[in-house]
Amino acid sequence: MFGFPGLLWPWPALYLAVAVLQWWAIGASVFEGDVSPIAFVELFAVNLLALVTFVLAFHYFLYVRRTQGLKYKYSRQWPEKHNRRFIYANELLEGVFLSCGSAVGVWTVYTFALLWMYHNQMLPGAGTDTNLFWSAVTFLLFPFWANVHFYFTHRWLHGRVLGKFHRVHHKAKDISPWSGLSMHPVEHLIYFSAVPIFVLIVPTHPVLMIYFMVASALGPTTLHHGFAAIKLGKGRTMMTDHYHHYLHHQFGQANFGATNLVPLDLWLKTDYQTMQQRKSKAPVEGLETT
Repeated sequence: MFGFPGLLWPWPALYLAVAVLQWWAIGASVFEGDVSPIAFVELFAVNLLALVTFVLAFHYFLYVRRTQGLKYKYSRQWPEKHNRRFIYANELLEGVFLSCGSAVGVWTVYTFALLWMYHNQMLPGAGTDTNLFWSAVTFLLFPFWANVHFYFTHRWLHGRVLGKFHRVHHKAKDISPWSGLSMHPVEHLIYFSAVPIFVLIVPTHPVLMIYFMVASALGPTTLHHGFAAIKLGKGRTMMTDHYHHYLHHQFGQANFGATNLVPLDLWLKTDYQTMQQRKSKAPVEGLETT
């Protein structure tokens, strides 16, 4: 939890830095009551810049320059360019389109609405005077809530009613950085709802609310880039192993949790190994994507 990477470093520290910059650039003015269309567009632009910069860094080095080739890559396949399942028959373009459009849109709407609610004293943490100790508690508490929220909403998305929306995300079996937020807009609404639900119940400083939204938006890239480790140079590597979630994209009805921070797959016996044992070592039935 406190290793590298862990609950504090490097990604959470980076997300927090981005959140502070967003608060300084536009968040504080919305918090103080500027809910004009221009403010909304500015917030959208700031969110879009953060997402594109972060995802593009992974995509450029791992998938354009391919600086480490197939080393540590889960699959030998690269994103598909001629498959009519995808928008424009291109997996990459679909991921970019859905991430930069619907995902950033939902992210911005939720953030804008919550800042407006802070301004109108409609949230338990409406003031900016939340004490430092409680802010530290909420900072550490949210990842556990996010894991629980992700697990149960993810299982819900694999059900009969919402499965048709989740199939959009499951088009990508050999995941890549732009796969993280490549979702149907309905799924974006469900996925990002972890933050509004949390701040409606738990007193949260507005900067931390922005941080939670940033982490929710950028985090899927680290979960979907498709490599178990990233080479840092001079013989050093950073382990980023998310094989658990890679197996979910391969087989569908198993491994619903994002990480082992809250190991619900193990506790509720929906992990891949248990599911295979239940089916007498037969392959786990995958989610239809055609």
